[in-house]
Amino acid sequence: MGVKEKIRLNLPIHLTDTFDFGKKHPGKITEDVICSDPEYIRWCIDEVKGFELDKQAYTLFDDMLSECLMSKASGNISGDDMDDDRWRE
Repeated sequence: MGVKEKIRLNLPIHLTDTFDFGKKHPGKITEDVICSDPEYIRWCIDEVKGFELDKQAYTLFDDMLSECLMSKASGNISGDDMDDDRWRE
């Protein structure tokens, strides 16, 4: 099932779900998007109503975002902003 359908049905997004919306990562699986662009996932969580990761995907996202922030030291997104209530089983 694609991410768009998961959002529509208010179901959690799994690592193997395919991004079938937007222009930035069409056709990629969620795991690849998390690993290559965790800041985009952060944007989706904040801005796309119904975009929720399952526990496994959220854990990977949290790890990748932390790694990204350490390497960039951008200050735009902080690990303190992470909300563990953003994932669902």
